[in-house]
Amino acid sequence: MRPQKQLLLFVLVIASAVSYVVAQSCTCDITANECDVNCCCDPDCSTADRAAYFSGGCLSEGLASSFNLAGLPTYSSDAAFEEVFQQVHYTYQKSVAATTSSLVQTAYKYGDPIQVQYSYGSSTLSASLPFPGPTMTNVCDDGTPARFLLEQSSACGRIVDNATFCASGSPFDPAYYTGYEVILDPATAAIGPISTSAPFCIASTTGSVTACASTNLTVPIFDPTTNTCAGAVMEVGYTVTYTVADGVAVIAAVLAQFTLGDAVVPSTSSSSSIQQRFSIAFQDIGKTGISTDRSGNPGYIVGRPIITATGSGTPIAIGPPITAIKDVYSPYTDTISCAAASDTGNRVPVTYGNDILTGCTLNLSLKDFQSCDIIRDQIWDLQTTVARDVSYIGRTGNPDVNIANNWAQIINFTPDSLTGSSSSSDPLTCINLLTGFSIEFITTDVGGGASAQSIVTGARYRYSTGEFKYSCTTPADCSPTALASSAAGNVTQPFRITTSISFVSLDRVNELAMPDPPKAFDTGDIFYPFHISASGARSTTRLPRKLVWLWAMGVATTMEVVHAVTA
Repeated sequence: MRPQKQLLLFVLVIASAVSYVVAQSCTCDITANECDVNCCCDPDCSTADRAAYFSGGCLSEGLASSFNLAGLPTYSSDAAFEEVFQQVHYTYQKSVAATTSSLVQTAYKYGDPIQVQYSYGSSTLSASLPFPGPTMTNVCDDGTPARFLLEQSSACGRIVDNATFCASGSPFDPAYYTGYEVILDPATAAIGPISTSAPFCIASTTGSVTACASTNLTVPIFDPTTNTCAGAVMEVGYTVTYTVADGVAVIAAVLAQFTLGDAVVPSTSSSSSIQQRFSIAFQDIGKTGISTDRSGNPGYIVGRPIITATGSGTPIAIGPPITAIKDVYSPYTDTISCAAASDTGNRVPVTYGNDILTGCTLNLSLKDFQSCDIIRDQIWDLQTTVARDVSYIGRTGNPDVNIANNWAQIINFTPDSLTGSSSSSDPLTCINLLTGFSIEFITTDVGGGASAQSIVTGARYRYSTGEFKYSCTTPADCSPTALASSAAGNVTQPFRITTSISFVSLDRVNELAMPDPPKAFDTGDIFYPFHISASGARSTTRLPRKLVWLWAMGVATTMEVVHAVTA
């Protein structure tokens, strides 16, 4: 066959390989069965939706080119994964556009501050619905407004130093978050109250959350003997329902769900910080069907959750989002410690493109060290909750459970040491503990130009084992009373475990690859490492132009010196 025909056949093969791939024509459609704001190509958006709350121009709608997911690499071998992952680490950065807080007098559009009205006798004042968020020092800032159709959550601390924090009208009083009416439609000035549902309560001894014994919301009560504010607001969740008619979006109702608990001010400190959490969600009561968030369409969006799946073969089932450990402050003991594995609100979400190094502290007593296997199981549960039940990672932000090449199987080899005994000959030492857990991803961009789509080509779990050793620092640490059940929690020592999340981009690996280590020049390769590798094979390594220029100048200088000497 002639070379021209071979080339033509090759082109036809490549064309046929990608021709069956249908490019996603609406990349801004990242929520199934729900209208995505300003996404003009979203089939879930009606003409009324666009007229009601779309603002500005349309979002980017299509790909520059289609791509064949089946033809892209998937890293299922630990050795191949390691070869790529060790070459370069790349952390994505995400910018947030500035927004304004001006109040409007027209119907709500996406991003407009939700307005409220305060009543003072016959006078009224308008303002934004407060949505507390953290400052740089994690202190709550109540000046941040809740915005229409912008779902968000936050956690921040309230500084308390005396009993006044438990008074009526304080941020720990439910009335602080309901003492105004919501402006349902700024165009008509229609208003409505913030309704409440039966509150939840946090048990002071176990930390579990259940329905409160009473459905009434009252002012919290301060107990000076224990420095405790009973019935304090620890969490507020807003649900905003709205309707769309004749091109106008109107808020129908706002519901506040409170979680109450006992806020304790440690007697050993003049001031302390008590953590609160807030969230707000929106629901179009005119829509039917269940909406599902995507992490991209088709490629991942930085900051969106990694899509997971459980099971084997096809079809598989969509799995829960992976989370990592973190420290939480306990006002009851004035310490930081690991949140419970089941406390999803106090774990770090694993999101695309965001490298994370996190950890938490276990406060263990001498009595705890009498049962090393219990410590090992507790650490294993903290580190691998959710992750151990997940088998696959979605290669794109909207994978199909019925298509195998939409998924990459996680490389997961659990060390034998983690399943053996955790006891040692030293009664104060526990060994074979999962002190470090890493989740690693290899990614790449496909498609062309600004519309390139980000996909995951491989994922791996990596385990690091270590030991905990209890120290007899003071007599109280190792006295016989330290082993008594009544004193088991009084004397503890901190022990740290860590989790890391890392992303490596294949696109950066090739740019930053380094040449093989040089050998002696007796190989005859005086041009190394620019053309010929140490093995004698053609090298694909490229070095920066500045290094090439410096090398050339050095060679030229050497030749000039030799010429001067010989002359």
